[in-house]
Amino acid sequence: MSYYIESIEPHIFIHIPKTAGRSIFSLINNNYSSTHITNSRTHNLNFHSTLSDVEDFICPLGVAIPTFTVVRNPWTRIASWYFFRQEILRRALPRLKNGRKTNKTVRDYDIIFKEHEAMLHSFDKWLTFYHNQPWDYTWFSASDNQVSWLKSNTMSVSKVIKFENLNTEINDIEIFKDMKLPILNKGPINDPYKNLFNGYTRNLVKVLYEEDIDTFKYSFTEL
Repeated sequence: MSYYIESIEPHIFIHIPKTAGRSIFSLINNNYSSTHITNSRTHNLNFHSTLSDVEDFICPLGVAIPTFTVVRNPWTRIASWYFFRQEILRRALPRLKNGRKTNKTVRDYDIIFKEHEAMLHSFDKWLTFYHNQPWDYTWFSASDNQVSWLKSNTMSVSKVIKFENLNTEINDIEIFKDMKLPILNKGPINDPYKNLFNGYTRNLVKVLYEEDIDTFKYSFTEL
């Protein structure tokens, strides 16, 4: 989610998927009230609204509000997406097979089964056929680079935190000074992520995330 944080000095958090958003929300929720920033492209609560979406929310307030976000090495981000998505589908399949509802995926067993089978076959196959597949009930896909969340005609992001430096850089946000970030959804360390890629998938991510790599100065060798 992206949030309007109701602190003494209000802040905006733009949550790009798979960049420690749950940990940051936990920090927000433990210390402040907040409001989801919604958009019309989403049909559940998984909004992940962009800076452009924030414009409609902010304009009536008539004030500039500090805005921050977190970005991540593109290769580890796409790997984290893959593992997280695989677990979501694994849990959804028996529910769907037994005619039970799930709010985290479309309620079509065959569709979910097909994607899960691609994941089990190989990371290469899943990334090839599903990088442009929108996450269920919402608008964004694995191919949406992180810069796309931060584009706006009238606003700019005050602080871009790198996921890799999150524990220290989070304290650069005034409302989080001297606070400790809880670590949630901890995935594999970087080495297994690096080993997931071959030349083909490494280059595909480079193409998909070229703007991120140029803007935030990331490289595959940093994994």
